[in-house]
Amino acid sequence: MGEAPGWRGCAVTGVPFTSEALIASGAIPRVSDLWMAMGRPRLSLDHQPGTEATATIVWKVLHKLGLAETTICWNACPWHPHLEGNPLSNRAPFAREVDAGLEPLRLLLEAFPGVATVGVGAVAARSLLEARRPVEGAIGQVRHPSYGGASLFAEGLATAKRCAHPR
Repeated sequence: MGEAPGWRGCAVTGVPFTSEALIASGAIPRVSDLWMAMGRPRLSLDHQPGTEATATIVWKVLHKLGLAETTICWNACPWHPHLEGNPLSNRAPFAREVDAGLEPLRLLLEAFPGVATVGVGAVAARSLLEARRPVEGAIGQVRHPSYGGASLFAEGLATAKRCAHPR
């Protein structure tokens, strides 16, 4: 689970941790298949399908770890927080925005009881703890891949996978 939709990714696609380019390339299981079945409609008015750095890293790691086919992504704040008057920007969600996302998160978690959950960053991890009572299936928090955190994110997710699926 992530923090909030970014303006180049989920704010365009409606799907957490995606971008139009990732969907078009077939990198997002289930979502890319649906997009192909719909005749590959454009999701933005940009000249080229947009990319989103965090989404690209997340899906690269999910595929490498063999988790892509069984992963559902969500955001603590399911709405795109942006600077006032500038929808092509990102800002950290306000506490009230994250709080408003708790009920949809609880409903999602109820639909998948016992599923392993991982918060990508502190905001997501706190929301998971708040939404889960008791904390069943929670793995914890991994480093957000932005700002040089890609390798720590990959290591954290690999550790979370080992905790969820010990062999």
